[in-house]
Amino acid sequence: IALLGLLAFNVQQTFLPIVSRDPSMVITEEFHRDLSRVHAYLLANSRAEDALIASRIYSRYVDWVDEPVFRAEYLFDIFTTHAELLAFMEQHPSGWIVIDKVRLDSAAFPVADTLAKDDRISFIGEFDDELVWHWSVK
Repeated sequence: IALLGLLAFNVQQTFLPIVSRDPSMVITEEFHRDLSRVHAYLLANSRAEDALIASRIYSRYVDWVDEPVFRAEYLFDIFTTHAELLAFMEQHPSGWIVIDKVRLDSAAFPVADTLAKDDRISFIGEFDDELVWHWSVK
């Protein structure tokens, strides 16, 4: 019976969820975003006085891991307006904007183009499907 159990044990499928970097898990067929790169960047570069504007994906991740700690958070969704972003940014002298490509493409206004025109905002980069900007009052 033990030999049959060992022969039936599927090592590859058992360890696949641990070692796979593929966002579409073959076992569950669910899409799992890898936020480790963007999170590591923000852990290394954010300060306690920074605020965060983020789409639901990264915002929930920050809440789940309970770090980094931001002074304030604003949940960005596809209905967020440019005026709402500006109002939040005016309340906080520095912060981060983290938006995934899906929400960026579906947003009510051209987010990337609009942010590029604001001299307070610097585009940091793309971390998998998360785009990151930093703003600070100069």
